[in-house]
Amino acid sequence: SKLNTYTKRGSTGTSGAGNSIEFWAAENATGGAVHTATVTFSGSPDGTAYLVEVTGAATASVDQTGGAPDATSPYEATLGTLAQADELILSMIAATDAAPTFASTNGTLIDAEQNGALYWTSAIAKRVVASTTGPTVGFTGGNADSIVAAVSFKQAAAGGDVLMAQICM
Repeated sequence: SKLNTYTKRGSTGTSGAGNSIEFWAAENATGGAVHTATVTFSGSPDGTAYLVEVTGAATASVDQTGGAPDATSPYEATLGTLAQADELILSMIAATDAAPTFASTNGTLIDAEQNGALYWTSAIAKRVVASTTGPTVGFTGGNADSIVAAVSFKQAAAGGDVLMAQICM
């Protein structure tokens, strides 16, 4: 364990069937390999957790959060106006689809759980935006009980590290 403390960002989004989705972040956390985390889920099927390392972010980096259930493809959510250009957007979809094939409509998919027999299916994507206009995130591959959520991270001062995100395993 790296002794990072994670804090829930934004509110819990709930789908029409009562499934939920949340973003948790540890700002300015210790990065690198060999992370451990304890995540407690309730209900069945089990949920899926993604540990994502964000680099190049500002000290107080979380800017906007948002999400909404969406029953029609593309499944989308829109964030509010960003505090600055050059922000990293992480977006996530979750659905009760047994065997989805998720794709992001405007980002790069970085991981997905598509085994609906064992888990609540989900995917996570990333993109960096260069405008303060509130971005819309979207996915295909869900179903009528999909929910989409997103969080934005502000970039550190100009000339710093490039904003990026990668799955920590």
